[in-house]
Amino acid sequence: MEIKRFWERKEAFDFLATHFFYLGNQTVSAKGVFNVAVSGGSSPAPFFKELIKRAEQFHHWNKVNFFWVDERWVPFENKESNFGEASRLGLTTIPAQFYPFHTNLSNPRLAIEKYQEELKRNFIDQQGFDFILLGAGTDEHTASIFHSNLIEAKSASLAFHTIHPATGQVRLSISMPLIIQSHEVVLLLLGAEKNEILKSLTATPHSSMSPVQTAMLTSKNPMIVTDINE
Repeated sequence: MEIKRFWERKEAFDFLATHFFYLGNQTVSAKGVFNVAVSGGSSPAPFFKELIKRAEQFHHWNKVNFFWVDERWVPFENKESNFGEASRLGLTTIPAQFYPFHTNLSNPRLAIEKYQEELKRNFIDQQGFDFILLGAGTDEHTASIFHSNLIEAKSASLAFHTIHPATGQVRLSISMPLIIQSHEVVLLLLGAEKNEILKSLTATPHSSMSPVQTAMLTSKNPMIVTDINE
């Protein structure tokens, strides 16, 4: 597993944007499209801002499809919406295509069906994503895959809806097999509170792996981007 360590977070996000553009150029040249899945929460916000600031450096936005790795069952206008927050930051001003989970439908099951249709229409069911950006909670969950629903996440083909084990909030998430089959999976680990997660990913894994261990240690091409230098 490749680990990119930076002393300053700005350096980490500069690298991440540059790497995104490089991989995007390579992928568009090879297959004509760049399918991306990004995480929500506050961690990727500086990455989105860097993409917006440097958007003119990349000339294939019309070939880029943005998906989300998970979403809360709230309207886009809600401050907890992952897609809504990315949109408010200005990400949707980039001339790419955007495929959020459809939280405007009547129930989560229909939203998952719609999302899976869009994944299949872009052949992601067959090829996986070209680039996934994940985060991780201190409980070692990633996307909306927790210890409590890891078996379900492993058995789902593309996406599933679930319940946050602590809050009871309805969540929508891509599945573990879809993460694992994707070309490159990047995990963003920022802050000293994520040091234990980093240690767990660099130590010999136990037979019972956490969600983030499962995602990173069984993926084809995993990379960690971090400001932890202990």
